[in-house]
This record gives sequence, structure tokens and C-alpha cells, in this order.
Amino acid sequence: MIAQIWALSQKTLILFFIISMLVFAKVEKIDDEFDGTYYYQTEHFYIANGMKMPYPEYRFRTTKTKDNHRIVMELNVISLGLVAVDDNNKVRIRCENGNIVVLDYETTFSHKGKSFGFMGSGNEAIKCIAILTEADIEALLSGINMIRIEIKNEFTNFNASKKDAKKLIKILNEIIKKVEEDKK
Repeated sequence: MIAQIWALSQKTLILFFIISMLVFAKVEKIDDEFDGTYYYQTEHFYIANGMKMPYPEYRFRTTKTKDNHRIVMELNVISLGLVAVDDNNKVRIRCENGNIVVLDYETTFSHKGKSFGFMGSGNEAIKCIAILTEADIEALLSGINMIRIEIKNEFTNFNASKKDAKKLIKILNEIIKKVEEDKK
């Protein structure tokens, strides 16, 4: 009986921890003592997408400034195998309101030689970024339904689940709240 109660309390504690991680997205304030500026950023979050690779990972942050913060969205995606890096690489996010938010290619991080096994030895992470306009923010807040990763002349589509869309909206609302509080 005591063992059953102990096992149940452990499961309850684990469940509480998981729920609290999902409910409370962390928005962190980063101070730069060098020039007296600061910015906000969220943790990285994954778009689950089942077992389909690559896994898109995103976060929001603000521009580094003393007065007026603008919201930036970063998205990293790991590509299987080597890709030809090209300035036309981009991520396009289709939103529920019909708009498309475009994140432009910024850089490629090579993981070659850093991982082991047959699948991971030639992976690269492509980083795309955009300073979001009011229209982009409105579109993202309407929800997302698909993400297209465009690398060279190929693309991969990812359907975003309702759960992922709600998570993105929640995280974006939290960083908007921080920016609004900052204006006061």
C-alpha cells in the first residue's frame, strides 16, 4: 500500500513538473553591461511534427536596444546530409489567417564530425531569422498550420499541430507582454 502511494506521488510530481514546463514559458532578460543595453529572449521550443526529420526549433527575442524593442523570430532546422548553402535558403510559415511569414537565411552551423552514428555524422543546422512586422505578429497570433523549409532548390513541408500552434501563440504573447511592460 505504501509503495503504491509512493509510486502515485512520484507520478503526480513528474506530471506537475511537465505541465509547469509547458504552461510557463521562460522569458529571460539579458543585460549587456558593455553598452548598457538589454534584450529579452525565450527558451528554444520544438515543433513536434511526429518523428519526421528535421525538427524545426524556434525562439523569440527582441532587438538589443535602450528604448524600443522589436520582436525577432529565429528558427533552426537540422538537415540530414550536407546541403549546398545559398542565400536563397529560407523558412516560410503559413498562418491560419492566410498570411505567410518569411524568415530569411542567416547562417549554417556544421555538425560534421561532432556526432556519431550513421544518421548524424553529416548534419547541418540552418538558421533563419526575421525582425517581425506588426503584420507578421498578427499572422503568427492567428495560429500556424504549416512550415516550409526551403534549402537550395528543394523544400520540406511540416504540418504544425494545433498544440504546437497554441504553444507558439502563448510564447509570442509572453514576449509581447514583456515589451509592453517595458514601454510603461
